[in-house]
Amino acid sequence: MKKSALLFTSLILLAFFLTFSFAWGRKGEEPSPAEEMAEEEMAEEVDLTVTITVLVTDPHIQVVDTWKPIWEAQKGGKIDVVLVPYATLEEKMWLEFRTQTGSFDIACVP
Repeated sequence: MKKSALLFTSLILLAFFLTFSFAWGRKGEEPSPAEEMAEEEMAEEVDLTVTITVLVTDPHIQVVDTWKPIWEAQKGGKIDVVLVPYATLEEKMWLEFRTQTGSFDIACVP
């Protein structure tokens, strides 16, 4: 019994060190030209200055209110909040999914 527990622990530790050795080994390396190009293309494709509409319930409004000014200051975009009571959240979401009116971009759900 002791041998199998020792073997299991050894295998877990070996897997841990192998997994993280790859990440630590790349830490000081320069990114390849292909990686740099992919990052530049991704940065060009994403426009963070658009307005994002967030569907949120009463208890979760505090999270959005906390991060909203930080997002707007750092990214230049705006966040509009659609506040719905928790009791009507499911109905509001399914109605949007069916009609596809675009009344919100993101939903904060429990």
